[in-house]
Amino acid sequence: SLDYDVVNEQFYRANKLKPLNEVRSDFLVTFLQMIEDIQALSEDALFDPQYFTWRKGQPLYQIVEGSGYGHYAEHIEVIREWLSHPSSEV
Repeated sequence: SLDYDVVNEQFYRANKLKPLNEVRSDFLVTFLQMIEDIQALSEDALFDPQYFTWRKGQPLYQIVEGSGYGHYAEHIEVIREWLSHPSSEV
């Protein structure tokens, strides 16, 4: 099982010294690619729990929520706080 705290820490360490404009640009490119990839999927691919065997009976849309809009919602307040004080570490 994936430890999201460990993954988040790895991403943080790899990117914490990047300038804000580069972080925002990377985010936008990744976000737009994710939207494009999701739009290319059929409804069955998103919602049928048996469509992808590697999902072991869980529909793909759960990853879309967890790694997309749900993930952003989970961290938005920390990001807003950091943006209001960009010289401090969060």
